[in-house]
Order: sequence, then C-alpha cells, then structure tokens
Amino acid sequence: MPKLLLIQPSQYEPDGHRLCKRKYMYLPGLALPLLAAMVPDHWEVRIINEIIEDVDLDEECDLVGIGTMGYSVKRAVVLAQEFKKRNKTVFLGGMVAPYIPIQQLKYVDSIVVGAGDISLPILLKDFEESGTIKARYDNPVSNLDQIPVPRYDLFPKGKIKFMLPVQSTRGCPNRCIFCSTSTIYNGKYQIRPIDDVIRDIREVKRLGYSRFFMLDDNVNGDHENLRKLAGAIKNEKVIWSAQSTINIAKRDDLMKSLLEAGCKILSIGLENINQNVLNELNKSWVKADSSSQQIRKLQKFGFVLFTSFIIGTDHDTEQSLKKTVEFIMRNRLAIPLLNILTPIPGTKLYDQIKTENRLNTSDIEKYTGFNTVHEPRLISSKKLDKLIWSMYEEIYSVKNILKRNLLSPSVMANPVSTIFALYVNFQYRKSIKKRIGPLII
Repeated sequence: MPKLLLIQPSQYEPDGHRLCKRKYMYLPGLALPLLAAMVPDHWEVRIINEIIEDVDLDEECDLVGIGTMGYSVKRAVVLAQEFKKRNKTVFLGGMVAPYIPIQQLKYVDSIVVGAGDISLPILLKDFEESGTIKARYDNPVSNLDQIPVPRYDLFPKGKIKFMLPVQSTRGCPNRCIFCSTSTIYNGKYQIRPIDDVIRDIREVKRLGYSRFFMLDDNVNGDHENLRKLAGAIKNEKVIWSAQSTINIAKRDDLMKSLLEAGCKILSIGLENINQNVLNELNKSWVKADSSSQQIRKLQKFGFVLFTSFIIGTDHDTEQSLKKTVEFIMRNRLAIPLLNILTPIPGTKLYDQIKTENRLNTSDIEKYTGFNTVHEPRLISSKKLDKLIWSMYEEIYSVKNILKRNLLSPSVMANPVSTIFALYVNFQYRKSIKKRIGPLII
C-alpha cells in the first residue's frame, strides 16, 4: 500500500532556528483533512501539523505533500530539501507555492496550483502508473457538489481543542487588489450544497465537538444562501464563528439569523481607517466613517469581533498609525490583528508596486505580513518594521486587553466567547513578546 504524507509546516522563531510550537491548537486548518479525504482508499495517508506534532524526516512513505502559507514558506523549503535528500518524491501546494523562486524549487518535484480537489487524485494516479509526477498541476474546481467529508479523524487525538473547521463557500465576490483569494478564485464565489455542509457539521459533532468555525473567505457573499444556511445550522444546536464583511451590519435579518443559528464570533477585515486607502485597495464599499457605528451595532447584537487592519499603505504616517491604535481601543475590538501591506505575487497590488519599482525584496520567505517588503511613500520600511511591534505591544498590554474585552458592548450578551477572546489575547501577547506574528491559535 503506497503512503502519502501531507504536512503543514510551522514557522521559525526570529532566531531562525527554533520552530514555533504549541501543545494544542484551537483553529486548525481544513486543507489537509480535506485533501486526505480525496486520497483513494488503497493509499495510506497521514496528515501532520508541525505546530503540534514533530515531522519524522525518516518516516517511511512514497510521496510528501507540503503546504505553503506565507509564514511557513521557509520551513516548507527546508522540509522539501530534507525529504529530497532521502530520495522522496515531493510536491508543494498552497497559496505561495507557485511563486517560490526557481532556485528553491529544485528541491521539489511538483507544484500544485490552487485547490487540490482535482489535482491531487491525478497526481497520485500519475505516480502509481509511472513512479513520477508532472512538474505542475493546475486544475480549477468548477463546482463544490462532490466534496467528501474531511478526514477530521486524522488530526492527532487530544491536540485539537474546542473547534473543527467547516466550509460552506469558496472565494469572494469582491476584488480587493491586495487579496490572494480574489486571485486564486478569480472573483468567483462558489457555494456548497447546504445538505453537505450540515453533513460535515454532524461529523464534527460525532467526534465530540460542540463548536466549529466556518472557514469561508466571506460567509456573507450571498445573502439568500447565508439565510438558508443559518436556518439549517440552527437545528444542529452548535456554537460557531465565521468570516464576513463589515456590511453584514446593514442587515438586521442576517445578524439575527446568525445569532439564532449559534454564530457568536465574526472575523472582519476592516483594513484601514482612511477612506482613501480603502478606495485604492478596491474596497470602497467599506465606508470608514461608518465603521465605528457598524462595529457597535455588531457588538450590541452580541458578536465578539476578530478584526484585521492593514498598515504601511501609501497614506499611512506615524500619526495615522497612532490613530489606528486609538480606533481599536475606542471601539473595544476584542481581537485586533495588524498586518503590513504585502504585495503577494499574483495580485494586482503586486503588479502595481513592482511596476513602480518599489519592491524591497523578491524573497518570498519575507512575505509574511510582518516584514515590509516594499517602500511606502510616507514612512520608511525600516521604521514600519519597528512600529508594527510597538503598536502590537500597546494594543496587547494587559490593561488594554482587559479594557477592549471586558468593556465591550458584547460582553454581557456573549460571556463565553468573551472568555475565549481573552484567552486568545493572552496567547497572542506571548507571541508578540517573541516578535512572532500572532497568527497561530
């Protein structure tokens, strides 16, 4: 029986040698268990999340597939190199894989572009028939009607706490120029059959979990589908979280449906407090002068908010970044994340900044969101590299963690999720002290 290893690498700590490790994970990814479900029955498959498990480089296997999230690219290349030394056939997948420099790709046999639903079974068949695989697999997924139940059972027992991931849609109808999602899916918004989503939720429950998080890039991309989905989930009596746009605050009916269905946490990309920035990022449908009002409305409904901001745009100055911190504190944002504007290869933003000769580096390992890889117009890249950490230190001081969470309008309506948000805050605080981007929970 041939054996496949699917690995999600960790990232290196700032010293460049130690790996970021956790005893448990609370928000595991869906890619590996979903791909594992697409592997034919006559293959043995094992998934490894290096954040909570160790990779045995000498493990017996025939094929090795390695994911490439931005923060883990360096480790992915190291792992590929080590497995190639041991004469294994190696392929890379994930968002960054197609853009890794050619000199590093000498350590891999193949790149899988985009979703692997179709490509992985073809790759495995090629390997079985010839003992080799093609250099590139790029097979877009036209619909989401035949997705199997993810192999949640392959997660290490006892290592995943509270929640498992579920997906109801892929892509986003919006075309923000910085977003890799719009590039990968080309603006398409694909919807899974609701019965299939409920099937996956029931598998999560069968495994003993009463919570899940919806990994959709934008659960609010189709209002009618979301209303029907929420109605179906309501009957399952589970607690969940989702990613949405801020504009869901305009729809009281949808917010009410989500709450009644058990959705307690929303993750929202606010990006910037300057409307000029939002316009230039092709996100003009978000209105900066309405953000505080919409945030307060969501909080009063009872949602605990993850929120993300982009800093280092061409309108950002030290003063505007100070105002961003003030905005976060004034609006009592439970779990705020900051990312430096990063022109990810393949996006319109990358093409624009490259044309303007403002890229500082082509080293894809630095495209993490916590390094400035381009030169902003009003603030130096070196200054921004320091400012992101001073902003994080202020936002995630013990005093400000407590103030943002315990004084939020959502605390009384949603005390359990507030406790979880506090836990996340203090975990992020530990990462920030080490100068590690607060991404992993």
